[in-house]
Amino acid sequence: MLAYDSLSGRLVTFQGSSTSRGNVPVGTIPLFMVDMWEHAFYLDYLNVKADYVKAVWNIANWQGRLERLANAVAKAQGPHRPLTLGFGQRTRRDCGPHPLHGGAGHSLSRMVA
Repeated sequence: MLAYDSLSGRLVTFQGSSTSRGNVPVGTIPLFMVDMWEHAFYLDYLNVKADYVKAVWNIANWQGRLERLANAVAKAQGPHRPLTLGFGQRTRRDCGPHPLHGGAGHSLSRMVA
């Protein structure tokens, strides 16, 4: 499953199980899911999972996924936080002095999802 983690502001992937019944981690908003259990593909694709994934990839509503992501980000960030999708490079301010580094400031200049 591809989801937006509203706590970290990043895209995350994780695997569910047949017994999870759609339960997702707290703070995540599902964006895209592919059922990879045999019942989903075997009749049409036998055991060729790659062909099944290609077919799903070609019929996925990507515009809908993009809109769902934009809505998730807007909802999670609220009216007073700047829009950040959480992937790619992002610059942050200096975190200030750190006692373990002799008081020298350090900065988190790159955040990559």
